[in-house]
Amino acid sequence: MLLPHRRVEAGARPDRLVALIFHVIAGVGISRRTAVRIARDLRGEGLLPDPVLVSREDRDRVVSALQLVLESRVDKGLLAKALEDAVLLDEYRALPAPQRVVVEAVVERRRSIPTVAAELGLSPEEVRTRLNEALRGVAASAWVSP
Repeated sequence: MLLPHRRVEAGARPDRLVALIFHVIAGVGISRRTAVRIARDLRGEGLLPDPVLVSREDRDRVVSALQLVLESRVDKGLLAKALEDAVLLDEYRALPAPQRVVVEAVVERRRSIPTVAAELGLSPEEVRTRLNEALRGVAASAWVSP
């Protein structure tokens, strides 16, 4: 079986690499059944390690494998965009909580830096610092397709 049935405890993190696979598959318009088969194949090849121990190198190997599996099935531009989106989302989810909270407030909810600072009990400079560190970290470490 691809993913053994596990009871998910409150606060448990989902399998990041499986989430990445499903994000890419949805982005290129392939069926969920195909996503399950691809994830099963990648797990069988040893490319999906324990979700708690996932490194960027693990993720990059999965992304490269997905690219190889899907490049003959879908438009290359669509695939590149789906892979890039999935990696950026994974990087965002991997941010430390203080940075992720600031990014969510400023970027996603379009709150002003002074407003976010007041809500979080931080100085505007600290909010800017967390935001800049988060954005630099995501941009610097995200895998970009060739």
